[in-house]
Amino acid sequence: MKSRHKKIIAGKLRDGDLPWFARQARKYLSVPVSNIIGRPLSGPILGGIFLTYRCGYRCLMCDLPGRQGRHEAASGREMNTDEIKRVVDEFAALGTSGIGIDGGEPLMRPDLEEIVAYIHGQGMAVSVASNGFLLTAERARRLLATGVDNIQVSLDAPLPELHDRIRGVPGAYRQTTQHFRSLVAERNAGGFRTRLFLSMCLNLQNYHHAIEMVEHARGLGADSISFIGFEALALSDRLDQNRGMLLVDEDSRKDAETVMDALIAMRKRSGFIDNSVAGLRLMKWQIAGSELPIRCHANFTSLFVDCFGDVFPCLAFADMNRPIHNLRDGPLGEFWVSREYGRIRKELSRCRKCFFPCNSEISLLFNPGRALYRAAPHPRSGE
Repeated sequence: MKSRHKKIIAGKLRDGDLPWFARQARKYLSVPVSNIIGRPLSGPILGGIFLTYRCGYRCLMCDLPGRQGRHEAASGREMNTDEIKRVVDEFAALGTSGIGIDGGEPLMRPDLEEIVAYIHGQGMAVSVASNGFLLTAERARRLLATGVDNIQVSLDAPLPELHDRIRGVPGAYRQTTQHFRSLVAERNAGGFRTRLFLSMCLNLQNYHHAIEMVEHARGLGADSISFIGFEALALSDRLDQNRGMLLVDEDSRKDAETVMDALIAMRKRSGFIDNSVAGLRLMKWQIAGSELPIRCHANFTSLFVDCFGDVFPCLAFADMNRPIHNLRDGPLGEFWVSREYGRIRKELSRCRKCFFPCNSEISLLFNPGRALYRAAPHPRSGE
């Protein structure tokens, strides 16, 4: 996360956008104060839009495509382009620093590029997460031309058969790697500033390939690689079915911790790994079966909206399909400062369920000096 943020900051420096720095400083300072007084003094740092739940993959750790059909049966169609733009307007009015476009697979929406360009035009940083399967050279050129700040492509193993098995589609590895190389070539040829990185969702099937994936990502031309930890929440409705295939067990725990130690050492030597050292150490607590050892600040730093108008405080609640509001019941800006959300924030302040980097890396900024920063903390050992 930090290298992505540094890239955005460097771009603002080049552009001489001093008012942007003033706004971000105010927002950063407001978060701990907001937690103390129990109400937001500024808008979210991170906004997210699930542009669709549709996807051509059937990943072992995801049930979002099934959610699409349930939503359509219950509430009708996805929001159209103009409706999504109104959501973007509300994020902009709140002073949101940046928006992540996610899914499902966002490239299944033909209006993706129009929406990304609109977000960028509103002065917010914008990132797009994709499985890369539909990211043809033509689509890459169109997306890069929007001014998108980051494009994240998922790749879960350096071995074709393993990636395909995790993602549930034969040929997924070949298509994704070909398209990612093409994306890098288009970015370089066009002189675009967009940062291109790969993300790997760690699980029992692939964690022992994580070190190898770092060099594999370099070979594919990525600017960095990001790791998402061993999340049980991400399995959602499929947890019982796939738990044994994906979650680290007692037999593999020590080996998984050794892999994380190696990644931490690599991160100290190079910034190519996008996670911070502290963020990687958090994953060791996760492997040990502990709760998040720091206070989560997502209740004041993030806000997510899906394509059916459901609102979530963070990625974890979105994965658990636990909306806290719907846009049919009132605008996003009004809800952000409402008494209703104030009551929900009290519950969220006690949540320690997830380790998602989009939440934890930001929360680490407001949790200095914890035992987390010591070498190799291990909750089960009583440290």
